[in-house]
Amino acid sequence: MQAGTPVALVPEPAQDGRQIIHESDSHWRSTMNKDQVKGTAEKVKGKVNEAVGRATGDRKQEVKGDVQQAAGEARKNAGDVKEAIKDASRKPV
Repeated sequence: MQAGTPVALVPEPAQDGRQIIHESDSHWRSTMNKDQVKGTAEKVKGKVNEAVGRATGDRKQEVKGDVQQAAGEARKNAGDVKEAIKDASRKPV
C-alpha cells in the first residue's frame, strides 16, 4: 500500500460485544462502551433542557438540564474508567 492511500474501516464484532474498527492488519481501535455512549447522550439531553429552560424563563427546566448534564458526565466518567481498566488488562506486563 502506498503512503497516503486511504484505509477502509470495516466494523467487526469483538468477543466482549463491543464493535472494533479494523484499520489495518496490525492496528485495532475500539469504540465507546455503553456507559460512555449513554452518559454522552444524557449530557446532550441536559444541554437541550437547560437551553430551553433558559430561553423560556423556566428555571425548573434549566435546573433539570444542569442535573442531567452532571449525571451524564458521571456516567461517561464511569465508562472511561471501565475502558481504562480493560485497556490496562489487555497490555502485557
